[in-house]
Amino acid sequence: MIKYIVLGLVVTGGLVARAEDLNLKTLRAELAAGRGPAYIESLSDDPSSVCALYDRAVRELYWAEKGAGGLVLVGRAGLEYCLARDLKSEAKTLAYNVAANTWPGWGDEGVVISPTDVKAGVEAARLNLQLAFELDKPADKVAGAHWLLGVLEWASGDLVAAGLSLARAETESLRGGDAAQTGMIRGFAALVAIARGEAEAEARLASAQAELTALGNDDAVAYLAQLETARRMLQSSVSPSD
Repeated sequence: MIKYIVLGLVVTGGLVARAEDLNLKTLRAELAAGRGPAYIESLSDDPSSVCALYDRAVRELYWAEKGAGGLVLVGRAGLEYCLARDLKSEAKTLAYNVAANTWPGWGDEGVVISPTDVKAGVEAARLNLQLAFELDKPADKVAGAHWLLGVLEWASGDLVAAGLSLARAETESLRGGDAAQTGMIRGFAALVAIARGEAEAEARLASAQAELTALGNDDAVAYLAQLETARRMLQSSVSPSD
């Protein structure tokens, strides 16, 4: 799946507000002092632009901190801000990016995601899914929202919930007609089944990988690599929850 959804420029009353106006060094200092959200909201009077700034902050903090603690704090404040102003589309983008940046399966070098941050990611993924329905997103986007929730549930150790979310993701993906996405989701469902010790799970994974290999397009190749990375990052580190 795509790691980031990016909010672009917002034009209001002839004023162009750019998320690039965010100063990361200042943000980190203000965040350490407990004033991160106030700093972000001081940068623009336009609510949509402030949402874009929150989104940029989440993505920048991930790389700057090599973790998710700061971005979770900023993301929660941003989601509260956007939802209080009924900016559901902006809130969905932000929820997606918070959730995506709390999943430890990307394999980004040096990045460490704590169990607490994974739990925060599950919350953000649930909101992302809820907003996908409220905004009447197409089937492939709903599938992606179910997938993101499922892989975060896997990372949290809730393998039963993960399996259910990924089954819903496959149903939506089939409805959307994206064969590469469907093959990827089947692969992740197989990885969760492997973690649960289910019979034939390895065969299911091999079948999904064969589907993607046969497609051979750029998305399919990327998904194959993603499956391998996720298995390496999560298979040995996730223990089923009680």
